[in-house]
Amino acid sequence: MSATDTDQVSRVREFYELLVQGRGDDVAAFVEANFTDGAVLRRPESLPGGGVLGGATRIAKMMRAAAAGVSGLNLRSVHYSQSADGVHVFADVTLELAGNETTALEWWTFTGSRVSSLQAYYWDTAAILASVAR
Repeated sequence: MSATDTDQVSRVREFYELLVQGRGDDVAAFVEANFTDGAVLRRPESLPGGGVLGGATRIAKMMRAAAAGVSGLNLRSVHYSQSADGVHVFADVTLELAGNETTALEWWTFTGSRVSSLQAYYWDTAAILASVAR
């Protein structure tokens, strides 16, 4: 693992630590400092607020709100891979939603030292929708 990869993995870990602590303003500041202006966040379209969200400022605003609603978030593991288009960091997380646990894989793409893409893949979107409906 190179020093750059170590820094990128450390930043992903820092993000989840801020999120777990519910520090919305710090999460938003993290996004604005570490995401490119053209960064894209992709979440399953079937979820409330799902789909594609572009721009560090818009992503920061959404993440600030998300920090207040996170419950039972646990970062299980972090893995990285280098490719021709940058460094990819994969975060395996669990979430608790209305008493039900679900898992997600969140795929971070770094271009240089900044995040250009974050894609979230949830194991059970139906469970997430059910928890929102309660």
